[in-house]
Amino acid sequence: MAIKKDQTKFLDKHIKQKQNLVIKLKTLKENYLTSFEEEQKIREKVYVNEMPILVRMAINLVNSFYSTFLRIINKFLSTYEDLDCIMETAVKTLKEHSKGISEQNEMDDFIRCIERHYVAPLVVDVDYQIESVKEMFELFEKDDVQL
Repeated sequence: MAIKKDQTKFLDKHIKQKQNLVIKLKTLKENYLTSFEEEQKIREKVYVNEMPILVRMAINLVNSFYSTFLRIINKFLSTYEDLDCIMETAVKTLKEHSKGISEQNEMDDFIRCIERHYVAPLVVDVDYQIESVKEMFELFEKDDVQL
């Protein structure tokens, strides 16, 4: 029994979303790393002792934001790499087992099992992280903070 297109639609959809998000996150990470390096160069030129305390506090806040943001991006990337492996394994397993599955109900149960136990928890975790980043951006935009 061959796998029908709609049976792997869920997996295909999340694989495509993952690929698009990973590209965006890698670009964003590169941009932030570049900005962070530029900020570090400026900081090295100015003697820390000559800076007012508020400027030092602002620099520390920006550094903290960069490191937190990069940690979140790295978590996204590693989560999506895990998700990618699970998706590939699930599709391979699905194709292998589909040859021996005689009834449609068994196939549907198998797909639901993969989605429920392997895919759904990672998608929920990543969705939560995406919301956290959105909130962080909204706070910075709201306060008109320039990085």
